[in-house]
Amino acid sequence: MNELMLFIMICCSLTFLLKESDLFSFIRSWIIPKHPFFYKLFSCSFCLGFYTGIISFILVYKTVNLNTLVYALASCIINLLFFSVLNKINS
Repeated sequence: MNELMLFIMICCSLTFLLKESDLFSFIRSWIIPKHPFFYKLFSCSFCLGFYTGIISFILVYKTVNLNTLVYALASCIINLLFFSVLNKINS
């Protein structure tokens, strides 16, 4: 259970860090004009959540297997819900 909570927190934190933080704003402003794929990726918490789910799974469980895909898909929904709540709070 502790690893699952850690996974959820890493997914949300990593997605927020890449998508919203000032720390990575220079990377976003540099890469988005050069590659349209990254504009779509950084504007969609569901899409970015998939890739952060893969990274988070590897960080937490230190392996790559079929569960990597399952957790990445779960990360999509977790991030979609997280950012929906965050947007609702901020509006």
